[in-house]
Amino acid sequence: MALTRKMLKAMGIEDEKIDQIIEEHAESANALTTQSDEFKEAAGKADDHKK
Repeated sequence: MALTRKMLKAMGIEDEKIDQIIEEHAESANALTTQSDEFKEAAGKADDHKK
């Protein structure tokens, strides 16, 4: 399930709070993407060393 403004609005959350939630969620998602990319790069290097 995606975190959407529509869903948060339906929960009765104020627009200002929705903006904060979306911003924090985006930061978390971006950090996880960066971490995942780093792990993939490290895994690729490990595979190269095995060869």
